[in-house]
Amino acid sequence: MEQFRVQYCGKGVSMASRYYHAAQRPDQTPLDYLYRLNVAGLRANIPYADGRTDEKCEHVEHFIRTLNTQEAELASRLTLMEVADSEALEKKLRARQRGLAHQKKTLFGSNKIRQKAPTPPTRPARAVHAIHVAPDEYDSERESCDSDDGYDQDEEDEERTKLFVAGQAPPGEQARRNFDPDDLGRDRPRSAAASTRRRGA
Repeated sequence: MEQFRVQYCGKGVSMASRYYHAAQRPDQTPLDYLYRLNVAGLRANIPYADGRTDEKCEHVEHFIRTLNTQEAELASRLTLMEVADSEALEKKLRARQRGLAHQKKTLFGSNKIRQKAPTPPTRPARAVHAIHVAPDEYDSERESCDSDDGYDQDEEDEERTKLFVAGQAPPGEQARRNFDPDDLGRDRPRSAAASTRRRGA
């Protein structure tokens, strides 16, 4: 167990040894690795930020040497640029990361979901309202229809449209949804002609 702690947890390993044995992980960007190396340098009391020029340069060189093999092109460019300290290195790495992100956006498009055009406000739900016809009017209309032998389908359809009208609910009132089809025709009397026609069919 003690050997595991030494090897994997770093128990007994000095901070300076952690700094000098640091390397970029495969899942780290170079900028993230620089931040991790800077923290290790602070813990190991390495004067990379406020030390002499050669100490600052040594920190940058250590960063370049310990970069991942996938970043070989970046390492060679940084070596040619002769970056002086970690602040200048951080600026260059940030600019590189922004450039890569921009290049990725132009090649593959933005990752942001494109907003749709605003939709017009929805209209209130349509409801069916029943119109109750007064019994006097209803009976008088039926009597005139009974006397007329030419009662046809158009008049029956017209009668149905008087009973049910589709429309919107008045403002401030919710649409009624308790429509019961069993209640149809309980209140209205049937004419003799309509009854015989339905029985014959």
